[in-house]
Amino acid sequence: MRLAVFACLFLAARFLPVPAQAGAKKAPAVIVRVFVEASQRDSSTFTMPLTWNGRIFYVSKVPVAMESDFTSMHPYRAADGSFAAAFQLQDNTRLALHTVSMANRGRLLVVTVNNRVVTPLRIDREITDGIIAVPTGLTEMDIRGLGDRLPIMSERPRGPEAEGGARRDLSWPRR
Repeated sequence: MRLAVFACLFLAARFLPVPAQAGAKKAPAVIVRVFVEASQRDSSTFTMPLTWNGRIFYVSKVPVAMESDFTSMHPYRAADGSFAAAFQLQDNTRLALHTVSMANRGRLLVVTVNNRVVTPLRIDREITDGIIAVPTGLTEMDIRGLGDRLPIMSERPRGPEAEGGARRDLSWPRR
């Protein structure tokens, strides 16, 4: 009898949905991924197609950056009425983006928000500053969702850099 009760409890615990635990990480409201363009001839194991304005892009399945890699953002209104933003990356992702930009000059970085292609960006130079600028295509809901988790880029760095250490200018736009 004990064995039957234990088996029932085990099966119930194993297969019934468990409510979210207190302190568990909440899924982000806005999912941002930055992919690098791949060749159409590459294996479907490593690439996937994305469509934007009737054009099909083949991109690497592994993103170069995602929303958890962003440290801050600078949102603004684009000329076409949509929203735009510049995103500052963490140092490790900045290095990965720099490496990808050196190896894939002439290809595209494709930015997706909630699985919607926002804009493809042509890699025309090495990206050393760790900033990804999305010039158009974001919605107000995208900006609000990201604004809940990301601080706005400041004109002057705070913390140890401001006390005479290595200074980085995080102002936008860059000229």
